[in-house]
Amino acid sequence: MKYTKLYIMNLMFGASLCQKKQRNLKLCVFIFFTIALIFLVIYTPSGTPLIYLLSFLYIIFFVLLILYHTKNYKLFYKKNIINGLIKNYDSSFRYTPNIGISSSLYKDAEFEQHFDRYTSEDSISGKFQNKFPFTIAEVKTENEYRDSKGRSTYTTIFNGLFICITLDKNIPSKIHIRKNSLLKNNFSLFDFKANKLERVEMDSPDFEKVYDVYSDNNIITMQLFTSSHMQAILDFKEKYKIYPEFTIKNNSLFLRFESSKAFFEPKHFKKFLDYDCLYKEYEFINSIMDICKLIIENISFTLI
Repeated sequence: MKYTKLYIMNLMFGASLCQKKQRNLKLCVFIFFTIALIFLVIYTPSGTPLIYLLSFLYIIFFVLLILYHTKNYKLFYKKNIINGLIKNYDSSFRYTPNIGISSSLYKDAEFEQHFDRYTSEDSISGKFQNKFPFTIAEVKTENEYRDSKGRSTYTTIFNGLFICITLDKNIPSKIHIRKNSLLKNNFSLFDFKANKLERVEMDSPDFEKVYDVYSDNNIITMQLFTSSHMQAILDFKEKYKIYPEFTIKNNSLFLRFESSKAFFEPKHFKKFLDYDCLYKEYEFINSIMDICKLIIENISFTLI
């Protein structure tokens, strides 16, 4: 479905009315407490402990109001704006900001063998093309390091979007497509050998510069990832500066998109309902769906 200016303008208008009501309510509360403090300062003798206490409480109130506003601002953006964009793409899709993907499902994709801490949120679920069940969510994995005093610090292994799509057929092959930095993915050549996966040399020199492909069936791998498919993946990488990675096994297609940016979050120093920002969010979702569609269609046509 195309992202229309009429749709987003209507979305922005409706959301802005709701946001304006919330902002006015908070402003009234802030003004009331400010006026109350001014009167107390004027009519309370200077130098009394009450003045200092009231000033301290006012500062605490002001900080809490800012924190509350920031939390509501983020929640409002997700529930009204992002949810609206996703529903516009497909009304059957369900967006749940506070729910993610289980760590067991992420492990099943074999992107990493080990991590110490796992968090996930912002899940989108439904049926891709009204046929293939899927779930998308933000995922973050971390390793824990302890110093000599037992204090823990965490380093990020992966941060980005993770997708699981259930296909309508079992794939007689296991395929791993990873960007060239194997050690960063915590997956060594020995691990690929242990899983009986061999390095596959693809027929795209540009793709070979960026990705390593491992599989237990060279023929199926070459059939599923043709030159046009590899170019589409490279185009996505070039456009968004994000490397899609893939695992195909049994009846599942797993994808992940590593990025330091936070997905589905309001942009700082931008208008809350900035048209260009919202368009980029929608376009990114649509581009991910296009990549999924391309691979699924080729699986359907190739593995009959």
